[in-house]
Amino acid sequence: MEGNSVVAEDAPAFAKLLAGLQEKAREVMGRTKLLAERLTELPTSEGVSLLQVKVHSYLSYLSHLVLYMLLKANGAKIEGHATIDSLIELRTVLEKIKPIELKLKYQIDKLVKAAITADEGAQSIGNGATSSKDDNDTEAIDPLMYRPNPAALVDDTTDTHDNHDPPSKDPKYKPPRVAPMPYIDTPPSTNKAYKLSQRAKEHAAKSRIIRDLRSQFDDRPEEASTEGTGYARKDTMTEWDHEWNEREKFEEDHFVRLNLTRKDKSQRKQLQKSGGMGRFQDEFENLDRDFDSLSSLNKAVQASEEETFGRGLLGRKNKRVASALFSADAGDADVDGLSNKRMKYKDVNEYVSSTSKQHDRKGRFEKRVRRFVGGGKKGGK
Repeated sequence: MEGNSVVAEDAPAFAKLLAGLQEKAREVMGRTKLLAERLTELPTSEGVSLLQVKVHSYLSYLSHLVLYMLLKANGAKIEGHATIDSLIELRTVLEKIKPIELKLKYQIDKLVKAAITADEGAQSIGNGATSSKDDNDTEAIDPLMYRPNPAALVDDTTDTHDNHDPPSKDPKYKPPRVAPMPYIDTPPSTNKAYKLSQRAKEHAAKSRIIRDLRSQFDDRPEEASTEGTGYARKDTMTEWDHEWNEREKFEEDHFVRLNLTRKDKSQRKQLQKSGGMGRFQDEFENLDRDFDSLSSLNKAVQASEEETFGRGLLGRKNKRVASALFSADAGDADVDGLSNKRMKYKDVNEYVSSTSKQHDRKGRFEKRVRRFVGGGKKGGK
């Protein structure tokens, strides 16, 4: 009884679906007849066989799919039926065709383009624009002519000879005398002078003396410290101070407390015992590093100038002329009077070079201060 009631409820909906299916079937039949008539007029022997296999596979797949639906509608047993095996086989073939079709995409596009061109040529033939010879040429199309031609990527250039000179039997390759070459502004990384100058610039960027010279000769406003005269706290910070600041910043950002190692505890205890004298000694070590960086920077600048302008008297002359021509405030009077002009320092490089010569005097002063500090410690004990 329940089954009959369900059938009675689904019967009107099934009747509507069946009527719609019949209408769609008639429409498909009409379009299929038109396509069949057109296929008889279109020769496919010169086409791509893969596309024919694809179309026939799709048609067979749809036919077996309709048969499968018919079996399901009649309530027949489909287990072990030959239609299931055919559907699986056709589905596998269609999936394998996809990557092959992608590889042949270039050739297929060329053939489609040639077909469109042939259709346009046929229309022009109907209008009397072309001759029968052109029509025969368009019909005889070799499919291999649409494949990629690697020879087209190579320049078809041959050695040219004069009319009077006969060509030699064994011609040798002669490279052109004028060849375009890119201009590389930055020196190569393998250059020893370039590596030295880059290393010196990195060390000099951290030097406090270089910062003082920049603030003295630069037009930018000078930064004043709120901690009084002398250097600011950030200028006198040691490497251990930077590490401690990074440690505190990490603890504040992540809301955790890091444990101190034995090395950190010993450094902190040593700094507390020295009462700031360790920081005072670090100042002299920083001065040593500053003067060493200035010396290396001076050597790097000299090596770079020798490579650019040359050595000796000619190099110095080229350097003076270049500095006069490329300076923003240089004029004709400056260039004329450049050789007779006597200045205490010609440029910042010479000033830095003269400043670095005071390293020996600074070393003797440092020894006296350390001796005085050491004596004060002994007296305090």
